[in-house]
Order: sequence, then C-alpha cells, then structure tokens
Amino acid sequence: MATVINRGNGHWELRVYIGQDKDGNKIRKSKRIVAKSKRAAMKELDKFRLKL
Repeated sequence: MATVINRGNGHWELRVYIGQDKDGNKIRKSKRIVAKSKRAAMKELDKFRLKL
C-alpha cells in the first residue's frame, strides 16, 4: 500500500507501507519530494517503491 500526500506549494510526501513488526506495529517508509503535479509525484512513488 502506498499513498501520495500533497503538502502544498508543489511539495509531496510519499508513504509506503512495508509490513508489521513482531509487536504488530506498522512499518512505513516515507520521503518528501518536489513535483509539479500529482501524476509526477505518482511516478516518483513508483520509483521509490522499487528501491525498497
């Protein structure tokens, strides 16, 4: 599961859900980027997911 969150002024936060730890807490990785549109941010999200 992955999400793209608009932080305003062309800044976006990418969040990727990786799984759960042994205690049941969610493990997430996030990254903030600058992109002109949501579509551009989604492309960066795909690249980010492949790196993980």
